[in-house]
Amino acid sequence: SVLRKCRIDHVPTGNVLGDIKTVPDADPETFQRRLHDDGWACQAAGNLDMYNEQNPDDWREGFVFVLVEKKPPYLVATYNVGARTLDAARTENKRRIRLYHECQRRNEWPGFAPEWVTVDMKEWDLKKYQP
Repeated sequence: SVLRKCRIDHVPTGNVLGDIKTVPDADPETFQRRLHDDGWACQAAGNLDMYNEQNPDDWREGFVFVLVEKKPPYLVATYNVGARTLDAARTENKRRIRLYHECQRRNEWPGFAPEWVTVDMKEWDLKKYQP
């Protein structure tokens, strides 16, 4: 087993949990991208699963993000994470937990290549240095 933790922003009455995010842009398309790019889908599934494991008598089915824009007029948007997204994120969370457990067991932590890597600028950048 792997020790996990989460911090849930809001536990309202009802059937969901919530998280509040301050963002530059709260429009639906940007949020949809951030679900994947920023790991918010995995966060939602993980928080929901951990909460339900610890609170079986207060089972929650959904996860809601409340986005507040950082600049005036400070628009607010609320998005419910879809069931397909939560299922896919659960699969990814399980994969990540297995990988972490395996790294712990072997005491091997993958990363960048251990040897030196030579890197050159792209041709168009090198041209900037020529007279």
